[in-house]
Amino acid sequence: MAVRWVKREDIDKVKWNSCVHYAYNGNIFGYVWYLDFIGKSWTALIEDDYQAVMPLIYRPGLHKMEIHQPSFIRELGIFSYAALNTQRVKHFFDAMPDEYRVINMRVSEECKPTDIHGFKVSEKTNHVLSLLQSYENLAGRYSPVFRNALDKSIANGFRSAESITPEEYAAFYEKNGQGYKRQREKDKHALLRIIYNALHRGWGFLSGIADEKGELLAADFYITSHSRMMSLAPVISKNGEASGAAAMQFDFLLRTNAGKPLLFDFNEDQSFINPTHVHAMPYPFYDIKKDVRIAGIW
Repeated sequence: MAVRWVKREDIDKVKWNSCVHYAYNGNIFGYVWYLDFIGKSWTALIEDDYQAVMPLIYRPGLHKMEIHQPSFIRELGIFSYAALNTQRVKHFFDAMPDEYRVINMRVSEECKPTDIHGFKVSEKTNHVLSLLQSYENLAGRYSPVFRNALDKSIANGFRSAESITPEEYAAFYEKNGQGYKRQREKDKHALLRIIYNALHRGWGFLSGIADEKGELLAADFYITSHSRMMSLAPVISKNGEASGAAAMQFDFLLRTNAGKPLLFDFNEDQSFINPTHVHAMPYPFYDIKKDVRIAGIW
């Protein structure tokens, strides 16, 4: 096998997307359109004729390049038609160019580098919940804390809000999302790009909860890919957080999607409910760091 470093402009988009689409470990984050909109500056490592691919998102600068993990991409790694093993993972990390002096990225469970690569590796946790069961079975495992929050939202007269436009959702995110205001403003535009591209492909939907007056309390865009339905960027207002809107949002999602052959992906710490309150299953992914500068000097 041969792994080569390829610049973005030289990538065959059809072959790349085919590899990500049919990879045994594929996900939404690996498609060219998603990387172009969110990663923006990226290159790649490619095995042979696109049998496996690994995107490398970087921050460009004068005589320096740093691999980093942008917003709205939980994890990347090596997407492969065939199952990965330690030797194939080693080939990819050995092929990483010396131009990348600082590496800060997150990879899927199959792509964890071994100690020989010199990375500092820390484990993180995501959760998934199988929707291929009845709503009664899913709701029967709600924790008392979750059930109390759901009862509160029902008593408050909240209702589902299914006619949210992407612009309304983005504005709600800008006002109530996590992080600094300047970052939320920037993220709002990225979210709109993701949403419109996913909707164009039929790969997602918006959903929310509103009070009796129609005021939006909670909202999320759910993106579907690779037999998963993923929470992209949940948002909840202070009023919604205090009155159980998050519980109603998730309960409505289960009511309308129970029985489907999908895994619900909580998308790491993006979720505004505790996955353990609905008996979701944990699985690991990895944060990997490497800095080969001397005393921080490029």
